[in-house]
Amino acid sequence: MHKQSTQLRLFIIIPDDTNTVYTVVQQMPEYPLGRDSLFAFIDKHLERPEGYIDATVYISFIVSRTGKLTNIKIARGIDAALDSASMKCLRSLPDWKPGVQNG
Repeated sequence: MHKQSTQLRLFIIIPDDTNTVYTVVQQMPEYPLGRDSLFAFIDKHLERPEGYIDATVYISFIVSRTGKLTNIKIARGIDAALDSASMKCLRSLPDWKPGVQNG
């Protein structure tokens, strides 16, 4: 397995009456099996277009109060093929453990 550059920007929806979106919370959301498992999942499921071995696509998303990833968007992409493959991979992730604020 080769190393790849991956950066995730997290936005979190915390359950409250206003559906406020936070960028930092007291307990940050977590991928269920940990960071190493997240990168292993991406490495296994990302269908890289021909010619891309090590590239960085910046993606933003919101972890909802139920742990689902929503508002998945390319923050800084490479090209349409790799951006699309990256989005497809993130959409296939299992639910996360949601963040907690004042809870």
